[in-house]
Amino acid sequence: MTTANPIVEAVLAAGDPPPGAVVADLACGAGRCALSLAHRRPDVRVIGVDHDPAAIDRARADAIANTEFAVMPLEDLAIPTASVDVVVSVFGLFFVSDPERSVAEAARILRPGGTISVATYDDLGAHSLWAAVAPVLDRQAPPRRDLLPGLTATELAFALPLPSFAAVWGLISHPDMFGEVDPAFEPAVRAAVDPYADPGGEGYTFPVSCTLISGALRVS
Repeated sequence: MTTANPIVEAVLAAGDPPPGAVVADLACGAGRCALSLAHRRPDVRVIGVDHDPAAIDRARADAIANTEFAVMPLEDLAIPTASVDVVVSVFGLFFVSDPERSVAEAARILRPGGTISVATYDDLGAHSLWAAVAPVLDRQAPPRRDLLPGLTATELAFALPLPSFAAVWGLISHPDMFGEVDPAFEPAVRAAVDPYADPGGEGYTFPVSCTLISGALRVS
């Protein structure tokens, strides 16, 4: 059984699509957010889009009747203007080559009065697992971006428990995180995450916080 993801749950709760709504999950990856919504809300239609064909293939493998998944860039969405009631995105809308364009596209596809619910990191250092591992893998956190007028930001803090180092390695090697990681990094990664090891056990607990951005999106 898949553990509920508190970020996905918060994004969906803030989006709260009305009956019969069309929802676009931008940068959907393998479709976790889109599929979570589609399973619990058979009355809505969910469109998941991502620039990565491999991620869309994984999402399509789990697709159900009220979902569709497509490969497209967030900066140039092949979705009609004013055709979507709710836009959701879990870490993706701002992490593109032209984030201002991706936000403008999200606004374009929304119907008047439509809502947006987006999770993003102001500072990836707030994700303790990422912050511990990123220096080992020579990755850099993206810069903070100013909040657009009309949207509200709420801090979402939670604990990320993992039962073993194998689970840690599997998560950081996931395509939605760092992708395939060279096994040669294992000793350094193990040392980096050691401060988060559970006392007297094999598991780890990583404190995480991110920003939930939601509200009526207006881009002039």
